[in-house]
Amino acid sequence: MDSERALNRLLNVARQTPVGDGVPYAFEKRIMAHIRESGLADPLFFWVRALWRSVPVFAIVCTIAFVITSTQPTAADLTLQASFEDAVMHSGDFFSDSW
Repeated sequence: MDSERALNRLLNVARQTPVGDGVPYAFEKRIMAHIRESGLADPLFFWVRALWRSVPVFAIVCTIAFVITSTQPTAADLTLQASFEDAVMHSGDFFSDSW
């Protein structure tokens, strides 16, 4: 009960205290200086932090992709590679006739 009475007394005193309309001297300058120091004013701050946190994940993904693709090619891969090279080389012939 004592804590409730003390709380009620504090709340009553707080309600009776008049609200001041004045702002402390150079308040806005102190707030802006605090924002500049905290780094929140930089619009790229969150992007840079997120990208640096994603570097290890992408390094692991690239390593896994390198390991998978560095294996010896199979016969199907060689056939696909040859057909792709033929398609690329023959597509140039089509445009050379129009010149």
